[in-house]
Amino acid sequence: MSFDIEKISFQLGENRIPVEEICKNTGRDYRRLVSKSGFEYVHRTDLSEQDFFSKFLNLELNLKAEDYLIFVNQGLNSLIPGKISSLFKDTPNFDSTLFLEVSDGCTGFVRALILANTIILSKTALRVHIVCGEKYSAYYMDSDTSVSPIFSDAISLTTIVPGTTHTLVASSVNNFFEKSDAISTYTDSSARLQLKMDGSIVLSWATNSVPTNLDALFLKSSITKTDIDTWLFHQGSKIMIEMLADRLEIDNDGLFVAGQIGNATSSSIPIALSKVLLEKDLSQSQSRNVVMVGFGVGLSIVSILVRINL
Repeated sequence: MSFDIEKISFQLGENRIPVEEICKNTGRDYRRLVSKSGFEYVHRTDLSEQDFFSKFLNLELNLKAEDYLIFVNQGLNSLIPGKISSLFKDTPNFDSTLFLEVSDGCTGFVRALILANTIILSKTALRVHIVCGEKYSAYYMDSDTSVSPIFSDAISLTTIVPGTTHTLVASSVNNFFEKSDAISTYTDSSARLQLKMDGSIVLSWATNSVPTNLDALFLKSSITKTDIDTWLFHQGSKIMIEMLADRLEIDNDGLFVAGQIGNATSSSIPIALSKVLLEKDLSQSQSRNVVMVGFGVGLSIVSILVRINL
């Protein structure tokens, strides 16, 4: 069973912050930092998370009766019964929409796409909307330069429908919890929840573990990495993607595309995918193999192979 991508759209936080300015205010070496992260700008919103999400969804989400909605959000504050109930309560037709709330970050979109494909295959719904949204700026201060020059506030919408253009050939999942404290939270002196990341541990883990995950993906799909036309990696950092390309022995040209965007967590792959669909000429081939790899928060990896049939 194949599917079509009906729509991809996204919104970044309205404030475009130069990373050089953050470094100047915190005493960090900008040139050294940006040579590793690759991020020249990050984006933040002054709106509340709910207002930021709602403003985008009111413009972009055309929810029809009996659609399916998957909401991906690595919410750091617990809500009962969940954010989706309050966020979508005023959305037309939501009262008859099947939905699922996925607590996930950087692997969230790829997980959700696997679910969306299954939902389309089962004919449970004719349209599946994947909404990925994060406002990480609520959980760090500029002074914490392990995260402040890295993460951007973002929300994305990807709508999947039955079709013949994309076929999900195989998937590979690895969940590693023994090092999950490399990305975690703590409560500061003002009782505010704050994000904490040990970038060196995450970098080492990703560059060692992602290639193993992809070996399993290729084994399941009976193809090799030389058959891959397009690689879509989670945009964790420039050095991470360069090191992965080196380990995989693939060309790193064009793999890092988020220098002006920042690490948009669960939205990073749909943003990169929208760029590929808009800019790449797919008309010269009858089929193209695309690998999408999400990795990070929770220290897990989810990869999929999608064949584009033209």
